[in-house]
Amino acid sequence: MKPLLLVDGYNVIGAWSVPREEHLSIEQARERLVHLIADYAGYCGEEVIVVFDGHYTDRPTRSRTMMHGVEVVFTKHAESADNYIEAACDAAPKWRRVRVATSDAVEQTVTLGRGAERISSREFLIEITQTRQTGRVRMREEKVSRGDIFSRLPPHQREIFERMRRGEELYTRANPDAHLTASAWVVSPDRKQVLMAYHNLYGSWAWLGGHADGQQDLLAAAMREVQEESGLTVVRPVTPDIFSLEILTVDGHEKHGRYVSSHLHLNVT
Repeated sequence: MKPLLLVDGYNVIGAWSVPREEHLSIEQARERLVHLIADYAGYCGEEVIVVFDGHYTDRPTRSRTMMHGVEVVFTKHAESADNYIEAACDAAPKWRRVRVATSDAVEQTVTLGRGAERISSREFLIEITQTRQTGRVRMREEKVSRGDIFSRLPPHQREIFERMRRGEELYTRANPDAHLTASAWVVSPDRKQVLMAYHNLYGSWAWLGGHADGQQDLLAAAMREVQEESGLTVVRPVTPDIFSLEILTVDGHEKHGRYVSSHLHLNVT
């Protein structure tokens, strides 16, 4: 289990000079901060939860979502970020390392009493900057040592690997922005015919495949999807190697009576 980092989002924004210097709205500052923390999380190896205070809103329930591989929580009415962070500290196993990023003096004292380590918002922002700089230097050194293979990849392939490096939850549909799918070109034994399926969503014929749905063996996921979509009972891979990587856009649509917002399929064929 990774160490846990709990971030008081609005407290960190309050200690951050960028929103004031660039005249960012609170929504823009939130988005910028989450992007920054997501990049940092890819280097630090911690599970990161950013908590935004909904204490004075009329939000009846707590909201949780994954943004760029970081869990973002908006607390409900009458629940402060402090309340959520304290409860998360209590729920963590005693042996798990927990850090809390906030400059709220009371919250620092309370979480310290619950066994968590504390770091001020200003120190946290400095740590982010230093970690990202160190990580980029390390990445540049690694690129040189491996012949700069990563930079030679097409942009859409680099994006898939970058999302994985950041630790985004990509294997399930819990990530509403993007998730992994697995596909396969299905050919007859004599290689003269190709089996395809008509997709109502796209209004076109396509190769067979579907969501990984938690299965990290993407070859197995592709074979499962081929069997489900085609009805074939015997399927074997021509090769275990990846044939191609694609980023496929999916427009917003209704499915089983529920609206699914537009998102990306990070597809492995």
